[in-house]
Amino acid sequence: MAQTIMPDLENLDSLAARRLVEFTNVAPGDYTRDPVDFWVPGTPINDIPFGTWDITLTLFDGADQLIAQGVAEGVLIDAASVPVSIDIFPFLTGTGTLQFTITFPPAFVDTAEIELAPFDMSPEFFLSAPDDFNVDFATTGTLTIDTTVAAGGYALVIRLFDTTAQNGDGAHAPIVKAVHVYDSLVSTAPPLDLTVAELRSPPAAPSGLNVVQIDLEPTVQLSWIDEANTEEGYRVYRNGTLISGDLGPNVTMYTDTSGAGGVEYTYEVRAFNSFGESVSGAATRTVTLISDVGLEAPLNLAENVALRTNFEWDPGSGSDTLELFIFEDGNLVFSEVGIPGTQEGFILDEANQLNRQTDYTWYVVARNTDFEVQTPELSFTTADNIIRVAPNGGGDGSGWGANAADFQWAVDESINIGPVEIWVQAGTYEPVGRPNGGDAGDPRTRHFALRPNVEVYGGFDGTETERSQRDPVANETIFSGGPVNVTGAGATLQLGGNENNVYHVFYHPTGTNLTRDTILDGVVIEGGNANVGGGTDPTYRGGGMYLVDASPTLQNVTFRYNLAGQGGALGIFGDSVPSVTESLFDRNIGVTRGGAVHISTPALQPIVFAQSEFTGNLISATTGRGAALNFENFSVVHTTKNHFENNHSNGGGGAITVGTNANGIIANSSFTLNEAGDRGGAIYTVGLAVTLQVYNSVFHQNTAQSGGAIGMFRSGQNVQITNVTINQNSATISGGAIWIESGPPRIYNSILWSNTANEGTAIYMAESPTYDADPRNIDVSNTTIQDFGLANTIVFFSGDDVGTYTDVDALDPLFVGPANPVGVDGIWRTADDGLQLALNSPAIDAGNTTLLPQDIADIDNDGITAEQIPIDILGNTRVIGAQVDRGAYEFQ
Repeated sequence: MAQTIMPDLENLDSLAARRLVEFTNVAPGDYTRDPVDFWVPGTPINDIPFGTWDITLTLFDGADQLIAQGVAEGVLIDAASVPVSIDIFPFLTGTGTLQFTITFPPAFVDTAEIELAPFDMSPEFFLSAPDDFNVDFATTGTLTIDTTVAAGGYALVIRLFDTTAQNGDGAHAPIVKAVHVYDSLVSTAPPLDLTVAELRSPPAAPSGLNVVQIDLEPTVQLSWIDEANTEEGYRVYRNGTLISGDLGPNVTMYTDTSGAGGVEYTYEVRAFNSFGESVSGAATRTVTLISDVGLEAPLNLAENVALRTNFEWDPGSGSDTLELFIFEDGNLVFSEVGIPGTQEGFILDEANQLNRQTDYTWYVVARNTDFEVQTPELSFTTADNIIRVAPNGGGDGSGWGANAADFQWAVDESINIGPVEIWVQAGTYEPVGRPNGGDAGDPRTRHFALRPNVEVYGGFDGTETERSQRDPVANETIFSGGPVNVTGAGATLQLGGNENNVYHVFYHPTGTNLTRDTILDGVVIEGGNANVGGGTDPTYRGGGMYLVDASPTLQNVTFRYNLAGQGGALGIFGDSVPSVTESLFDRNIGVTRGGAVHISTPALQPIVFAQSEFTGNLISATTGRGAALNFENFSVVHTTKNHFENNHSNGGGGAITVGTNANGIIANSSFTLNEAGDRGGAIYTVGLAVTLQVYNSVFHQNTAQSGGAIGMFRSGQNVQITNVTINQNSATISGGAIWIESGPPRIYNSILWSNTANEGTAIYMAESPTYDADPRNIDVSNTTIQDFGLANTIVFFSGDDVGTYTDVDALDPLFVGPANPVGVDGIWRTADDGLQLALNSPAIDAGNTTLLPQDIADIDNDGITAEQIPIDILGNTRVIGAQVDRGAYEFQ
């Protein structure tokens, strides 16, 4: 059988004096074939038995030194065989000779630096350190180098220097050439002949030359685009004669006043440096100056600067069209062409076109079929990005007083003019329109609406020039859904006289595209009444604000006196993930879910409530839950550094309820005087697949029928309670501190003290077989429980305490001020709180630091969520001694 070898030799074949082809039988494995020495490429090799072979091709030089080798593995030899291709790889070992000649440019070079920088041709090659050749010479010409170096692949780098250069150190850009050096191939290594082009050159030519006759004097204005970065300046030529002298670098305009009407001129603009002038190229234009063509530039130019800039002029005669040009620092930033020649101005929307409070210049060009004339150039400064709003405002928002605008007009106007701040003067604002739609026949569908990227700030008295001067407390800015009579708070709260109020003060159905770049700050929202329908009806949800697929930032907002079937103050649905900070939810009513806030969103991203207060809110239905906050249905909620006081649910969850499939973190918060008619005076978890972490929080004097502080109902819940202080809570039936019918919960590093109930003064395990046939259990570690080990402290419904207890004791934690837990300032979570640990407290260093949860909610705002929680309820360092302390407060 005949077979032809087709090697891929690249440039190596010309170096080979001998080629050896060897055969190794793979299958069937008992054949042999003699090697073919001095084989000629392309000629067939006969008498290879049928089967599978490995074929090796080796190249040697004239000194019989190995140059390169390649192997074709698993080659099938049969009647249908085709030529075999083999990739050849060089052996780069030993040393070889490198020869090259360099031809240098004729000028400006007095030093050459040449370097051989090794690089890998393939991963297995080892290369030696580079060899440097530093060559000084005084004349131009050629340089030949013949040297021995280690075999391998190199980057030949050539740098030229001009010590007399005027622009810096005189270094030219390097020239790089890839070279290969093979072992011992002195006579056959081809020399390199390199010609180095002159790298110093004149700058690039400008482009886009525009030549405009401004008037009939005549005056000609030239402008161009700077395309160079090495120019020393520019020169303007007219009919080949220099008329400008040397202009400076980066100049892009020139005015010629020395021409004559009726004469044709060719203008050229050239960039120059010490190496010469650029070729004018695209920067050449020929024009004929005119003396009288019946074309007149617009007159009486002016601009009216407000939210939009209004350019005004009187049209000149004879123009077909007008063109408006606006420049910033000499650079064109806006143009409008095709303006009718008789039009008396142009209004420019600022959105994405001009920057606010920025200096600009502008002019207008008039055109007819044959000619164009230009107005003089004028200057203006754009207005700020602030729209000022006042009750009954009807102006453009450019100032206070008569210029102040209507609120909803200002918000809607922001869509056209770009991101703005809206400053809202103190007063009461009631909606009159339906910016997001609604039944025009139902006056209760009127509402306000926010828009993307708008920032609304309240608290102004109407004289401020800086946002920092406002005072939202002294200057209440109230967005009202109508009148409301308010009596009582919490359990006694009643809202009346609101029957005709709007359903939502702010209404954002799907499609509003609000992100956290939309900000509402320093305002009051009151009097919404979403009391019609039920279930998921919009008219039954979110009396103060209704959000679907909308995620604004709400900060320093007071929601008060609002009512809804679900979410009296705020209803959050769809893929909404708003952020709520430093806000107050005061005396709002929900019928079934969320007296203040109801959340039902599968967004799977955290909705944030931080540094806010929930006071006096109510759930009115006995089957309802979550007087302050209710979240469920895959909602993820982080509540940190909040205060919950005097909220009342006639059902469960005096403050917070966490429902089916919800995931929550409650951290660094205080709960006091909250009440539930059923379970969970402060917190209630209900339904399947609840995940909840509670830590660094204090519960004081909360009450319920079951679970004075916390109640957990239904199986399959994942609840961990860490470093909390539960003090003086009570249940009329069972679970003075905690009532459990789910789990098993985990209670770590905590203090349960002075809580009361008929059954289970500390903990009651209900163990209902209705929801879980398996015995209930609890896991309690490193925790102080008053009367631990005594009857009626921890009670299991079954009678058998099957809890797991590790390092649990009943030692008095020795609070610094148990008679006044809130401290003399009357404010929880401050330095004088009475439930801090005294110096000799046995709870100091009695926790287990390894049980601290991860700081997923980033309670210290350092951007690090992979660490353990680093601070306590007061913001002090969480671990001071050998171990973390028990309870919410770390002894300092």
